[in-house]
Amino acid sequence: MAVSHFAEAFFVLFIVLIVKMERRCHNASGRAILHPTRYLPPAEQPNEEYPIWLTTGRLVWHWHTRTKTGRSPYLQMAAQHGYVEINKEDAKTLSIVQGEVVKISSPRGWIEVPARVGDVVQKGLVFVPFHFGSWQKKEAAKELTADFVDPLSKQPTFKQSACKIEKIRREHKIETGETLEFIAEQYGLTADGLIEANRLQNPYSIQMGDTLEIPLSIINVPIQPYMPYRQKI
Repeated sequence: MAVSHFAEAFFVLFIVLIVKMERRCHNASGRAILHPTRYLPPAEQPNEEYPIWLTTGRLVWHWHTRTKTGRSPYLQMAAQHGYVEINKEDAKTLSIVQGEVVKISSPRGWIEVPARVGDVVQKGLVFVPFHFGSWQKKEAAKELTADFVDPLSKQPTFKQSACKIEKIRREHKIETGETLEFIAEQYGLTADGLIEANRLQNPYSIQMGDTLEIPLSIINVPIQPYMPYRQKI
C-alpha cells in the first residue's frame, strides 16, 4: 500500500515538473523575450468613393462556409441569410430601412444582402458575416474584402476594407386617390417604412404625380438567442 502511494506521489510530481519545463521559456533567464514591431496603417482605408469601413466575422451557429453546419436544420434555421449590420445613424443618412436589400461594393466586387439596422456596430462601419456565398452567390463577404497580406505572416487583411452602400429601388408615381398606406401595402411595406425610405418630413404634403422610392426587396433577418431551445412538439 505504501509503495502504491509513493508511486502515485512520484507520478504527480513528475507531471508538475514536466508542465513547469514546458511553460519555461527556452532562454538563459527563463523569461519571455518580447520583440517590438512597427505599426503599419491599414493598407486600404475609406475614401470619397468607398466611404465606409467594412469588417467581416463569424456567427455562433456556423463554421466557415457552412459545409457542415449548413446541413443542420436547427443551425440553418437559426441563421439562414447573409446580411449587413449598419449603424442606425448611417441608415438614417442613407434612408435605408430595416430589412431592405442593399448593394455593397468595394474595389473588388459587390454583394446584395438585407440590412440589419441598429447600434451593434459604430457609425461609419458595417459588418458582414463570412459564412454565406457557397449557395447564395450574391452574399459572399469575401467578394469585398481587401486582397492585401501581412508582409511577414502573409495573413490576409480581411478585417480592414473600404466599401460603399447603394439602395436597390424602383419608383412609384402617385396617382389620384392613392394614400401612403395604400402604396405601402401594395409593396409589402408599412407607411412608416415608406416615409423613412423617402425621408418625408411632411408625409401629408405628397401630391398626385410625385415619385416615391420603393425598396425592391425586404427580408427580415432575425438574430436568434445564443442559447436556443428546442420547442417540444
